[in-house]
Amino acid sequence: MAFIHLSTRAMIEIKVSSPDVMGIMNALSGHLNVPIQEDCQKSTVSIPHLVGEGEISAFQFQNGLEILILQCILNEGLKISFPKNNPHPLNLHFCKAGKFEHHLHNDSLFYQLNSLSVSISSNPASSSQYCLFPKGKELVHLHVIIHRHLYLSKIECDLEYLPKAIAEVFRDAQAQRHFLYQSDYSMDVAGCMQDILNEQYEGLIQASFVESKVLELLSLQLHQYTEETDPVKSASTLRQCDLNAILAARDILLQDLDNAPIIVELSKKVGINQQKLKQGFKAVFGESIYKYLQKARLETAKILIEDGGLPVGDAASKVGYTNKSHFARQFKRQYGLLPSALTRKALPSKKTSSRTLESVY
Repeated sequence: MAFIHLSTRAMIEIKVSSPDVMGIMNALSGHLNVPIQEDCQKSTVSIPHLVGEGEISAFQFQNGLEILILQCILNEGLKISFPKNNPHPLNLHFCKAGKFEHHLHNDSLFYQLNSLSVSISSNPASSSQYCLFPKGKELVHLHVIIHRHLYLSKIECDLEYLPKAIAEVFRDAQAQRHFLYQSDYSMDVAGCMQDILNEQYEGLIQASFVESKVLELLSLQLHQYTEETDPVKSASTLRQCDLNAILAARDILLQDLDNAPIIVELSKKVGINQQKLKQGFKAVFGESIYKYLQKARLETAKILIEDGGLPVGDAASKVGYTNKSHFARQFKRQYGLLPSALTRKALPSKKTSSRTLESVY
């Protein structure tokens, strides 16, 4: 896949002396000439109007665990540079909206994250690294930072349960090697991220909640990484981008009930394979694509007959049934009566129900 590099011209460039969240926040505060708003474990820098809008906040927890949260739109791009000769932490970048570039290993290694994607990376202490955020785009980005020399004492006995590659990354407390993993994050990760972004607590409750969610986020992402080392499990992992495709598939079906595409065509339209579409659809909606479509067709036909006054044959045709007898059997199985009973029931009354076809959606 070809990447279009973000231009570094006319960028806000922040040089961080210490590779932790407060080092980043202090550098931002100094460069933008705005104060850091301190609230116990939370620190916030509000983006000045001349530079953009929104804020960047940070939390520091025990055992070397931190999180930086960007929710902003910048008028100019932002470059955050980290020097070499200082053990770099383990970084997890979660890009919910916008775009992000990460240049590692003295710029010899580069990757880009788009929305709904994640990376886990480690940079050797002997190499510099920098991050680029674009201008003019909504940025919603969570950056989890793990200082391994502090965090290792908490987790060392549990590392044997992780795949060897990621376990070794955690053990590399002095940052001797580089590591890079990229993927689209899972639905569970997306939900956890949203919990962090939506929280409105204060003080100890806020700090405890965010810390628990950062630990959950780490756990979920390590679980996803572990599953992706198994080809069978990886194929069935439902990611947030898959959910978007599944919801799009549902919308396509409901918009064209009388001529709904078959699964092969539907999977091509939304951009995921047939197996993941079928499995994911059932996981999200609790039933197969066929059953969901059949229920939607019957419900729509019921409204057309009962509220719209259409003859049974016309209603059946409008939702994709070519065989009136087959439609009647399916209708009775779903509602316990023949569709003709609704026609007779509707004849004495001319009342118009407030229900519309949108109620199916």
